[in-house]
Amino acid sequence: MALMKDQKKPPKLPAQWSSSYISYWQPMQATDHITSGYCWFDYERNVCRIDGLFNPWSETETGHRLWMSEVMQPNSCESFKAKIAYAREHMDRTSQFEAVVLDDEVDPCHNLILMQDVLEECDARFVGRQEVLGPRC
Repeated sequence: MALMKDQKKPPKLPAQWSSSYISYWQPMQATDHITSGYCWFDYERNVCRIDGLFNPWSETETGHRLWMSEVMQPNSCESFKAKIAYAREHMDRTSQFEAVVLDDEVDPCHNLILMQDVLEECDARFVGRQEVLGPRC
């Protein structure tokens, strides 16, 4: 589909929004996992939070999976990370996970991970619609 010459400027993301997500890699490797999480953004307060299993993360190399919750607050120049390691006795078959709370981290943060004007800054263009999971009802 050809781009229209008189395209409008891309919209900004809403002032507040949230979404669940699925994270995977292509091509998937034997040690890769499909993970999921949840994120929310509040551009008026300049804060965001992302919760979920960290990906990519090698359970084979580290001995555990990693769940992380990160709150980014550029106004205070801080990113707060809470982490939990989930280890299991047998990685090659079904076994129970044991949770271990890891030390919290505070890192410098000067910007949110996804800015409200990301579509404009990345020169986004509308090129059409594509059905991914079948027709809409």
